[in-house]
Amino acid sequence: MDTAAYEIRLKDLHKQLNERFERVEKHIKHRDEPLSADSADQAIERLNDDVVFALDENLSIELRAIDAALKRIVCGEFGVCTRCGGEVELARLDAIPYAATCIKCKDLH
Repeated sequence: MDTAAYEIRLKDLHKQLNERFERVEKHIKHRDEPLSADSADQAIERLNDDVVFALDENLSIELRAIDAALKRIVCGEFGVCTRCGGEVELARLDAIPYAATCIKCKDLH
C-alpha cells in the first residue's frame, strides 16, 4: 500500500486538531474566574465547561490515534488491523485515516 498520501493527510489533520486542542486548553486554563451570581447563568457556564472538557478529551484521544497511525506507517504496519492482522479496508482508511482496525473488528468491539 502506498502510504504517502495517508501520511500527508494524517500530518495535516494532526496539525489542525493540535491547534484546536491548544485553543481548548487555553480556554480551560483561563476558566478560573468565579461563576456568575445568577443561578441560570451558572448552569449555562457549567454546561459550557462540560462541553469544553469533553472536547479536550476527544481531541486528546484523536491526536493519540493519529500519532499511532503515523507510527504504523513508519513501522510498515499501516492498513493492517491491530486486532486480527487482516487488511483495513481502503474505504475505511479514506473515511478515517487513523483507523487501526478493520470494519469487522470494529463492529465486534
